[in-house]
Amino acid sequence: MSPKKRAAQSCFGHLSRWISCFSGKWVLEYLPNGRDAIFIRSVVVAAVVFVIFLAVLNGLDSSRSWTPSCSELKRQLLDHQVKFGVIFVAAYSALYARFSAQWEYLANLFNQIKAAECRRDCEGAQIVEWKAAFIEDAQDLYLAEMPIFASVIHAWCQEPDVRESYVRSTAGGERRLNSVMASAREIFDTENRRW
Repeated sequence: MSPKKRAAQSCFGHLSRWISCFSGKWVLEYLPNGRDAIFIRSVVVAAVVFVIFLAVLNGLDSSRSWTPSCSELKRQLLDHQVKFGVIFVAAYSALYARFSAQWEYLANLFNQIKAAECRRDCEGAQIVEWKAAFIEDAQDLYLAEMPIFASVIHAWCQEPDVRESYVRSTAGGERRLNSVMASAREIFDTENRRW
């Protein structure tokens, strides 16, 4: 790899980590993608954008000094609280729309797999690969820990062919499979106790 390409990758790697931090993507490491994660991420995004807004507002105002003042900060927070609300609603709407599209994609993929199984118009190997891809997509979209998808993953991970296909075709195969299986089993057991 050329030094220029290595430097560019390093730069974009750092930029990606900052964007992940400011967009609240780190929340998805602790919560499945859904209403709670969307709410927390929206608060994080709104807070970051609002702080930048206040910094620009104060930086452009030549009558202001750079001496911090708690009373001035309180006044500005009260004066611009509606702007924070607008930013929050915009962030929530965008994140919810993205989540909705991801959830719909995964639900449609499940329905297509089940329809193909019922019609028997695919070979067994194709269905197995499709199921393994479903599990990988659920993980990549942070939806694998939602009970509705965790139960499907739990059931499909019981099939040795699906596990083998997943390990063979997924980066970090065995490690990721063990992680998703343990998580799906725990959620499945928790949901069974609840009902």
